[in-house]
Amino acid sequence: NLGAESMGVKERVDSVIKSEEDQRQYRALILENELKVLLISDTTTDKSAAALDVHIVKLRLMFSHYKLLSCMMP
Repeated sequence: NLGAESMGVKERVDSVIKSEEDQRQYRALILENELKVLLISDTTTDKSAAALDVHIVKLRLMFSHYKLLSCMMP
């Protein structure tokens, strides 16, 4: 049985704020690499899903600098 620490979990929060009518269970995790995860458990559904939101500001800046440099070069 793997514990949270062996899976790279830095912080675990089980008290996520939600509506009183919401019967789903929530857990928030912060991984060692600072990735924030929200887990949702709903026993009344037969479907599952996953989503990922990645901010690539540094990558965009890198490409914008590259474009600027390529315009300056002969």
